[in-house]
Amino acid sequence: MEQKEIKKETKKKAPNVKPKTDKELAWERDHRMVTGRFTNHEAPGSFIKFPYVKYPGDTNKHYTLWDGEVATIPYMVAEHLNNKCVYKINKYAVDEQGRRSHKIGRIEKRFTFVPLDPFEAQIQPKPNILTVERTA
Repeated sequence: MEQKEIKKETKKKAPNVKPKTDKELAWERDHRMVTGRFTNHEAPGSFIKFPYVKYPGDTNKHYTLWDGEVATIPYMVAEHLNNKCVYKINKYAVDEQGRRSHKIGRIEKRFTFVPLDPFEAQIQPKPNILTVERTA
């Protein structure tokens, strides 16, 4: 009788790869480059020059963007231009009883950066609609 050799299948061990943390994933997303059109709403036809750094350890980089220019910038800078560069226009009123009320009528955008890639929907500029009221 023949004896069959039984070969043991050895499982290959996967290399020790740690799953990425939320901070690492956010860093990678924020440093991804995006191409889009910059618009300067405050001074059409001019440029802006500003420094930007978000994470400790990153170098402070200066960006110069011209109105109407197509530029390639990091995702975090595009998000900053669309969501943080705004100002509120307040309204105050007094009703019949003499109570003062405070109303934020709208939010004006200073700059927008619209990506040319349609799949970059998360950094599309948001509309200027906002109404908040408070009565004192």
